[in-house]
Amino acid sequence: GGARSRVLVGERPLDGPVENAPGTLLGAPPGGMRATVGCAASRLGATAAMIGRVGTDPYAEAALEGLQDFDVDTSLVHVVPDGRTFYCVIMLDSSGEKALTAVDTDCHLPRRDDIDPDVFAKARLVHVMGDDLQVAHWTAAEAKARGAQVSLDLEASTAAHGLAALRPLLSLTDVLFMNGS
Repeated sequence: GGARSRVLVGERPLDGPVENAPGTLLGAPPGGMRATVGCAASRLGATAAMIGRVGTDPYAEAALEGLQDFDVDTSLVHVVPDGRTFYCVIMLDSSGEKALTAVDTDCHLPRRDDIDPDVFAKARLVHVMGDDLQVAHWTAAEAKARGAQVSLDLEASTAAHGLAALRPLLSLTDVLFMNGS
């Protein structure tokens, strides 16, 4: 599902250790890379849906409402009873440099049994994250088998697996998004 982020702006650079940095809370907007792609696709006129996991906490409600505000279908989001929805804390310094702290929860990425691959037959594009390479590869293969194109968000944490581990997933990828740093 969508992640929930706490965004803070600090007055000191994030380029070194900071013992105590004053800041301003900007809010707690819903977000996450998969949610961003879905919302952007919807704003561009595409029909978009999200497959994911959320808990039964206030973060889940906000994440789902945030997606629905962008007309992203959330009917495929798996709700985990008593689960804790993923969120992260984003810190921005005055130059715009950011640091993220992802909070480990039981509702971060969709699991294979959360996904009905038959829904991919209705999709033109399926966007995957490479955090769990096995699920990402399976998802991409199932999407391709049903005629959908696949896009992949290749984060540094995914690239750290190395080219040999990524090659099967990359071979199924039509559109690759990479971080510039």
